[in-house]
Amino acid sequence: MPPRDRRTADGVAVLLAGRWPDEVSTAIAAGQFARVSGRIVAEFWKCIATCGLSRENGTTMDSAQGRDGPSDHGISEAAAAPAETTAERTDLNEDGPSEAPEEAPVVIRIHATPVNHVDGWSWSHVVTEIRRWAGIYPEEIPDPNNISEAEARALLKTIYQHPAVIAEFERRRMVAEATQREYRDARTIQYAIDVGVDLPDPTPPPVTQEFPCTDDGNGDRLVAQYRDSIRYCKTFDAWFLWSGSQWERDETCRMLALAKRVARTIHIEASATTDDRREKVGKWALTSGMLSRMKAMIACAAPAVAVTPEEFD
Repeated sequence: MPPRDRRTADGVAVLLAGRWPDEVSTAIAAGQFARVSGRIVAEFWKCIATCGLSRENGTTMDSAQGRDGPSDHGISEAAAAPAETTAERTDLNEDGPSEAPEEAPVVIRIHATPVNHVDGWSWSHVVTEIRRWAGIYPEEIPDPNNISEAEARALLKTIYQHPAVIAEFERRRMVAEATQREYRDARTIQYAIDVGVDLPDPTPPPVTQEFPCTDDGNGDRLVAQYRDSIRYCKTFDAWFLWSGSQWERDETCRMLALAKRVARTIHIEASATTDDRREKVGKWALTSGMLSRMKAMIACAAPAVAVTPEEFD
């Protein structure tokens, strides 16, 4: 990356001190990625590698051709020419044959692979990663045990930056996210126990989270599952539930129904906890179904979701 700010002749920021311009960063954060082929990316970087950048005004230098004047886009004519004039160039708008067919387009995701972490990994992990991605990387690679550690790290970085590997990283990420969503949806259904009342959907806590077997612990359970759906106003001494579009005052004991549902989910918690806690949590699940325990659960949850009248719009 250029060590200083770079702008084109018309003042457009290209790269700012190693950082993307704000509009580019915003686009990346919004998930707006370009669909390009691996060959086009390779030709682009080949052009970048063959041109130099002036530190003074962002113009390009091409000593081999004797050009040192600025161009409209910060890339010399000599650097841009090969992509436009060589016989190997494939014009996407032409129907005629080309020497090298385009690869299938892939989605290039910035920082999709952990290329920036390679230098901090142990030697054994680097070797494991090389072997892991050897089947995806289209070129033949040497046995990592027959090359130096520095060469192996450089090889892994090269593998991580190949479009085919990036695309596979992205595919596996999407599969993992889909699996996680399905898991969350399944747990939501599991926690949305029918108690005969229309209630908000719960947000199940992490499986590894442990709550005390006390009234205060039950209050934490209620808040963990319904923090975004319930509010308590001390001024009105009333509970409010979110209907999806507005806060509605609880005038039909829906909070008690929520407490009943949460008390029944403690059995789910007991089945997933460690062996030394399972019996204790199971007994507490039975106790929590008592009316006094459910009322205590609601009272203990109130401070965590308390609001003033002014906070309602």
